Amino acid sequence: MDSTQNISQPPLQSLVIDLDRNGFCYLIYDKGDYQQPSTGHIAIKETGGSWLSALENTIYDNSFLLEHYQRVVIALHSQHFVIMPKELAERRMAEQVFNASFSAVDGELFTCQAGVDDAMIACDVPNGLVSFLKRTFSSPTILHHLSPLCRYCTKAYADEPESLHINVQKNEAHVVAARNASLQMANTFSYRTMSDLVYYVLSVWKLCGMNTVTGKIFITGDNDLRKELSQQLRQWVKYAMPEVMPAQALRLGQNAVDIPFNLILLALYEDN
Repeated sequence: MDSTQNISQPPLQSLVIDLDRNGFCYLIYDKGDYQQPSTGHIAIKETGGSWLSALENTIYDNSFLLEHYQRVVIALHSQHFVIMPKELAERRMAEQVFNASFSAVDGELFTCQAGVDDAMIACDVPNGLVSFLKRTFSSPTILHHLSPLCRYCTKAYADEPESLHINVQKNEAHVVAARNASLQMANTFSYRTMSDLVYYVLSVWKLCGMNTVTGKIFITGDNDLRKELSQQLRQWVKYAMPEVMPAQALRLGQNAVDIPFNLILLALYEDN
């Protein structure tokens, strides 16, 4: 008998979840490449109870999410957030800074890494959400939805004097500006038309004092939208191009090119 058969082997698969009010995208992957990654979207349907109860029922109804994963990373979408120096958060001033920015917000305050060493994000999340996630999943890393993009931009474009990254989805775009390895701003912008988004991006470009000749705009997200956005932005900015998939994503398997960019960044969060 092989004695190793009785030794419990650690799990190889990892799980990442990108959660908003309507539902969540997930990615299950194995860096050992023993099987191809699995991804999908699950809607949250409220049937008269609270949103948190609906989320709990949705997760329990999809038992594959409750397997013992080697690593779990969860992004929480919140439109009310403040990026602040880490020093302020460590001095327990995050609540004061947040309340000074938003006067009436429901839910509870949540703080996490902003994706860069010297900054934190304070945001509002539904009451009880973080405690539910911590007791449901094994030692999850919980982040604001912009944290992975902030980390990626400050690492991937560390040699770029001025860069702007746009992850564009239908009706929403996540925008991060950086100078070399320094974060300048990060925000999520809801838009109705492409013209609205172009105007917003150019406003950010001007606000950050970026050069239209030497600065660069990198665009990820929906394939058709990023092509259209890059074409329009090139009327004003010399370099505005769809971004190629990060080389590190190949660790997620041969089908990594089909994985949404936000899930790739969550999977690579500790590696960037």
